[in-house]
Amino acid sequence: MMDAGRAHLAAGDVALATVVLDEVLRRVPDEPSALALRAGIAVEAGDPTAAVGLLERATAARPRDPALARRLGEARHAAGDLAGAVAALRRAVSLAPRDADLLDACGQVCLEAGELEVARECFRRAFAFDPGAPGVALDYVRSRRFDGASARETAATVRRLARRPELPPLARADLEFALAKLADDIGNHGAAAEHYVAANRLVRGTVEFDAGRHRAVVDTIIETFTPALFERCRGYGDPSPLPVLVVGMPRSGTTLVEQILAAHPEVHGAGELDALDAASRTLARALSRAAGRSVRYPACAAATTPEAAAEAGGAYVARLSALAAGAVRCIDKMPTNFLHLGLAALVCPGARVIHCRRDPMDTGLSIWQQQFGSGHVWAYDLDDIAAFHREHDRLMAHWRAVLPLPLLEVDYESLVGDVETVSRQMVAFLDLAWSDACLAFHASRRPVGTASSWQVRAPVHGDSVGRWRRYGSALDPLRRGLGLPEHES
Repeated sequence: MMDAGRAHLAAGDVALATVVLDEVLRRVPDEPSALALRAGIAVEAGDPTAAVGLLERATAARPRDPALARRLGEARHAAGDLAGAVAALRRAVSLAPRDADLLDACGQVCLEAGELEVARECFRRAFAFDPGAPGVALDYVRSRRFDGASARETAATVRRLARRPELPPLARADLEFALAKLADDIGNHGAAAEHYVAANRLVRGTVEFDAGRHRAVVDTIIETFTPALFERCRGYGDPSPLPVLVVGMPRSGTTLVEQILAAHPEVHGAGELDALDAASRTLARALSRAAGRSVRYPACAAATTPEAAAEAGGAYVARLSALAAGAVRCIDKMPTNFLHLGLAALVCPGARVIHCRRDPMDTGLSIWQQQFGSGHVWAYDLDDIAAFHREHDRLMAHWRAVLPLPLLEVDYESLVGDVETVSRQMVAFLDLAWSDACLAFHASRRPVGTASSWQVRAPVHGDSVGRWRRYGSALDPLRRGLGLPEHES
């Protein structure tokens, strides 16, 4: 029957595979392979908690199987049990200590959990055993700062890997990003720029971004969310004061702001959620039902009703409440929620907004240097980055003029220049008493799953202020796209 279950899965017949595997488990409750396959179905169905239970039974039956231990770790991670995920993955590594892909996976979860030295060691060993395994070279290079000798030695290995003709574009891009970072570490910014150009060009060839179409979306948002609409919808939605939206361009300091505030005992940092985007779809569905036809967000928001706003706002606040564990404020740190602030005002009128700003040249450089895991299709070309940044600025100017939510602007340069003063301003903005824990944010073990994971585990410093100047003319397209004179930032 196991073979039949596998065959049904291979054929895409999940329902029949489930019936077969459940029958196997009725007859042999702890059959590891059946438990593992059934767990995979649960994960695909969006139920990682059920998968965890199945995989715990499988690993108990086959405790020396590193693949099962890894799958248990991945399921626990998906279910939000970060400590359990680390434990399972570290056990998997102990069973297969030379598996580079496994070491890299363990390192990534340890990094998210704040176990930095364990993460570094996992990445080092993965690179030593198999530097050509997917993602290994880039993760290793990002895990530490290299000096001249170590940078040259590591770069020689990475260049050998990059010469393989069979590499797909994204794998080659990873290696170019790694070479760029190594050159940057030793101050060879000319070579770093060449590698960043190559890396970004490779990724840009795999994504689609239309600056004109994005501009049209922002036009619609501005035309839809007007003072008249906000006045008409006054009192709509869920008035909970729980939501705190930390928004801004990616790499503008949003993770640092969240980390500082999440160190406060009455604040929960939920990370980058898709919950507000989901609320936009909930609103559209509710308005579609009321209209008897399909209506699309954001234009449909002009027809918001009390019932639709309550449904969308209630779902959003419920999502935050489930994560907040009794905290009185919960941070949703999805930077691009700046696109959804009008929606937030309609459905969550008790929300507060913190807008992070940073020198646009430093922001653009930091984006250009980053290989994002998904999304951000505009982030791999300096002209595209400038276009997206211009629309961010245009929309934020609109929100400053019309948004009926409390809005605090936080400049990255001011924050790193005087972390206590700005942190106190942020805590006061949330109507909370000051806590000295906010100044020890770097010691927090809370999960951080963004590109800033390494930076926010260290005390604040201003080393990244003005970094764009090191790249000189390589950033001319960004400067021109932002409309900045050559002598200004």
